[in-house]
Amino acid sequence: MPRIAVLAIFLFLSSSLFLILANQSFGAVDDQPIQVGGAISDSLHVVFLDPDPAIIYQFEKIELGIKLPELIENKIREFRTPPFSKGGINPYNPDIIDLSADFTSESGKAYHVNGFYYCDFERANCTPMAYPCWIEKAVGYSWRIRFAPPEPGNWKFRCQLKVRVGEEFLQFGSRMLQFNCFESGKGGYISRKGCGMIFSKSGEPFIPLGLNTDWYRWGIVNNSISEHYSEYFNEIHRNGGNAASLALINFTGLQFEWEYSGIYENPDVLNNSFDYNGNRQAQAWEIDKILELAEQKDIYLKFTLLQHADFGDDSWNWPGNPYHRFIQSVKEPIDFFTNDSACLVFSHKLRYIAARWGYSSHISSYELFTEIDNTRDFSSNQKAMYHWFNSMARKLKEYDNYQHLISGSYASYMKDNNCKWWVWRSPYCDLINLHAYGQNKRTNYDRYSDLKKLRRKIPGKPALFGEMGSYVSPEIENITDLQFHNNLWATYMMGNTGAGLNWFWETMLPNGYSHNLKPLHDFSSQVDFTKKWIPRRFPLFHGLTLRGKNYRVENFYLNEKNKKHSVGWIHNATVYWFNRGLPELFNSEGKIISSGDDDKYVAPVVYDKDFARISGLKAWRSYCFTAFLIRNDNLERLEPVTIFSNIAGQVDITTRKYFHLADDFAYTLKIGKCPCSATTLPNQH
Repeated sequence: MPRIAVLAIFLFLSSSLFLILANQSFGAVDDQPIQVGGAISDSLHVVFLDPDPAIIYQFEKIELGIKLPELIENKIREFRTPPFSKGGINPYNPDIIDLSADFTSESGKAYHVNGFYYCDFERANCTPMAYPCWIEKAVGYSWRIRFAPPEPGNWKFRCQLKVRVGEEFLQFGSRMLQFNCFESGKGGYISRKGCGMIFSKSGEPFIPLGLNTDWYRWGIVNNSISEHYSEYFNEIHRNGGNAASLALINFTGLQFEWEYSGIYENPDVLNNSFDYNGNRQAQAWEIDKILELAEQKDIYLKFTLLQHADFGDDSWNWPGNPYHRFIQSVKEPIDFFTNDSACLVFSHKLRYIAARWGYSSHISSYELFTEIDNTRDFSSNQKAMYHWFNSMARKLKEYDNYQHLISGSYASYMKDNNCKWWVWRSPYCDLINLHAYGQNKRTNYDRYSDLKKLRRKIPGKPALFGEMGSYVSPEIENITDLQFHNNLWATYMMGNTGAGLNWFWETMLPNGYSHNLKPLHDFSSQVDFTKKWIPRRFPLFHGLTLRGKNYRVENFYLNEKNKKHSVGWIHNATVYWFNRGLPELFNSEGKIISSGDDDKYVAPVVYDKDFARISGLKAWRSYCFTAFLIRNDNLERLEPVTIFSNIAGQVDITTRKYFHLADDFAYTLKIGKCPCSATTLPNQH
């Protein structure tokens, strides 16, 4: 804001406030007189908007409405009246206006919670437009504070407001308020424990199972964004899933900052019906609804805050990027990461995100930047981007009372598998978020190998395939769910913190492919993830040897560290999309999609002597082997059999009889003989 404008506001506010204070009593805090520029006056009116203060539960949202002194509210209304340049107070700049509350629990723990500016909306019909529309509604309390008490018991809090005018601050406050919080059955927030994720209160493992849902299906008239997400979440929940995603991307209708940097609305359409490029507060309102839906369906969201498309070539979104258009010194994408003004404005956005949505226990993690290596000039600026990530992740953790996990991702993370500037190395990065696409027969073997290398280089952090699918070929997912099915089971057994999240949801959900989640969800009851599991695979080969190209059986499995228990997935490796007799598939450019494999099998085969090996067991011991055939969306449990390990601590499972019944099966292997009714067999191979 120009200095002359700041001075004018300062003079106007100061004189007006003295007149107000001379003619109106606001009361006092702790018997102190009301003053300007020092003490806090009892002038903030605070109400509980949701829920009733008599029924507040642990980990559930409290929403407070705060009414500021009318003079301040008027200056905000002035700013929000087009054009923004005419004056007033920008409610999205906490360096100018800063609302917060300090909560103290019965145990004495203190939480500083930032407030945020809020606009309310209703949806409007705007046919023939192909995007949802909104109309802004009048709201009694435009300032909100959201807090989810992490402890039961008695809580006290006080709200405070600072408004900068020139070099001075005007300060206001509320009286001390309190409420009682009841214990709830919720597990808490997702936190990190070693290489896994757990719920902060219950200590139970969080094992994500679902798929990406970054945006809604385009071109459907008069269907709101959150209504689309309701369809997504219902389908995932119905099939036992618990994970999805949400991304702040301009062209998808959920980015709340675009027309102006540091201003989360578009005044050109204020108080009118408008499309998805309209008032950005409507997008924030839709995100509110999406989070509420996620909580209702017990879906945990990977929340992506920045996407590479906004920082790529001119053919993407860079020319329209608000940091480029409104900060003169941000001329190239790399400047966003190194320019002090850009970093300050973006940190304000992080504060707004944490203030508005950080309360939610159903945000599994923040993905601070997705596929950062697709940013223009990334290769020569990796160090600068690492330091930016480190700084912004630290800021986000400062703003977020609930310490949600933070991650970042790369599109091609193994190009430099010794990179010292991976953002995953940051002490503020909690989760290794891998993006791994591929459609070859051995794609999951490559994923396993990459993951193993990363574990050695960055030990002690959870890992998850945050994106996976056929390599830029949604046509494959449109015609078969084989890739989705195989990817789910294989990545689940790689020692990740959960199954990978497939990317092509706009194809898969309408085709009903989410039924593949159900058998994996049902099988997960056989796995105690509080134990220490070591990932393994079979066969073991290196490079494209003949055996490597033409293998017929694959086994991805987890061994308990004490060698007493294994769980895994055995698959007929010749059953994948390319060998299913599908018609030739063409991509969007009209080119035939290739499997990329030099493999002699062009159709699924079953050989009598094929086997799957389970290694890492105790030698010369009996184990109870139970197979679960995977049939569409059901598991069929077969009769357990007792089998004996050899001197090398290995068990070989002949696969012929199983593959004649199903293309793949899950299994458990537990030390000791099966019940006496079960069949006893020698080591089968």
